[in-house]
Amino acid sequence: MAAGAVSGPEWKAFFIHVVLYIVVNLGLVQINLMSEPEKIWFIWPLIGWGIGVAAHGLALYLQAKASGHGLLARPEARGFIAHLFVYVAVNLLLAFINLSQTPTKLWFQWPLLFWGAAVFVHGLVMRRVEASQAAEPGKATRAKPQRAKAGTRRRSS
Repeated sequence: MAAGAVSGPEWKAFFIHVVLYIVVNLGLVQINLMSEPEKIWFIWPLIGWGIGVAAHGLALYLQAKASGHGLLARPEARGFIAHLFVYVAVNLLLAFINLSQTPTKLWFQWPLLFWGAAVFVHGLVMRRVEASQAAEPGKATRAKPQRAKAGTRRRSS
């Protein structure tokens, strides 16, 4: 499969994830509007699960864009980028919830601070691993070779 191709079991799982997200959230919207139209709550699972779907899509996109070299070729770097995206998106959501629902009692800074420290440590560990792999070229992370599809032959150079 060529880099950037949208096929394979990972993409099929992602599309199933998207379809389930749409179907379930349409059901939640209907339940909310039929049972408590004066209190809109369906937006919270819609946004929260949407962050998960977006992170899933981002991880697949980064994997598809990975070539044999560069930042995206390393799975640890792609994982860090996806985790950083989730950290930012979830903490923006938490800040919005806190400021819109309980503006007199601020709490969003605590997950922002402690999760941020964990993301920072993750980044430091990733850099240390990359530095040690660069020092030992035989152990460097390389992109996995692409497998030939069933019924096709690989050309030899």
